[in-house]
Amino acid sequence: TSIMARLRDRFTLAHDAEVAIELDPRKLTEEFMNALPEAGINRASLGVQDLNPMIQKRINRVQPLSTVRYAVDGLRRRGIKRINMDIMYGLPGQRVSHVVKTLTKVLNLHPDRLAVFGYAHVPWFKKHQKMVEIKTRNHGLPDTMERLEQAEAARQLITAAGYVEIGMDHYARPDDPMAIAWKAGHRQRNFQGFTTDNANTLIGFGASAISSLPEGYSQNQPHIAQYRTAVMNGEHPIARGITLTQDDKLRRQVISDIMCEKVVNLAGLCREFDRPADSFSSLEPALQQLTEDGLILYSEGWLVLTHAGRRFSRSVAAIFDAYLDTANSATKHSQAS
Repeated sequence: TSIMARLRDRFTLAHDAEVAIELDPRKLTEEFMNALPEAGINRASLGVQDLNPMIQKRINRVQPLSTVRYAVDGLRRRGIKRINMDIMYGLPGQRVSHVVKTLTKVLNLHPDRLAVFGYAHVPWFKKHQKMVEIKTRNHGLPDTMERLEQAEAARQLITAAGYVEIGMDHYARPDDPMAIAWKAGHRQRNFQGFTTDNANTLIGFGASAISSLPEGYSQNQPHIAQYRTAVMNGEHPIARGITLTQDDKLRRQVISDIMCEKVVNLAGLCREFDRPADSFSSLEPALQQLTEDGLILYSEGWLVLTHAGRRFSRSVAAIFDAYLDTANSATKHSQAS
């Protein structure tokens, strides 16, 4: 409450501003939920992941359906009607049937938005994942084909329930502002995901927070003590920053448009960012291959995802990432599917 009060002192918030918060249902108390409306919170996102006890135990997140329902009911009683839920596929021990059962239960709680993410096992980057049990005699991490089947089963179940598919992994009820904007073609995405906000500036507060600006990115000090010291001394607690070149800005826009499933005029965007019209000529072989694979329609510099390609929008967008080290990405990153 005090944090939101300070923000309102320093910034003018629109009367209809969406103020969202991410919550762990396991840690919600009556007292905490009572404070949320006072702080002006009007949307909450709840991490669910999977409701199978065996899988929950393996990922060290025991959270029965009753805990999730308690959170949903408690928030709605306090006037926080907009509820998002995060579900995961590709978890250790998870099968298609687990994903379907979890989503069937979750859909009965009528969330406004659903995000269905593929689990990325990167213990060398996220140290807490070293505690996740990925190998058993029966079933470890699902392979690529299993992950695709789980994602497709989730898509079919959610869209059959009437939700609008918002880009890759995201769904919203037809009356949700995100679904309305998406269907109207007002599709926006920043580095944190899909949004109804078309602002070109995103300011991050707190230790390790990242800010996105028209000219680049900056990250605050990741260490809380150093962050606090800088703030107390009246200094900007910024640890590092990156200035974008015109080529970076062009590629950022192309990638965003692909992820938002827009029709992309590559030559037109090149002109808009004052770059040569043939800036992407070296990608012609890759674009032709994607066309032959049925993932995109591509002709004379115009690109659009096919229906099948919507499942692989991240892979299509990746070819425009000048910093992606494809030779070493397999050892640095988890599966993208």
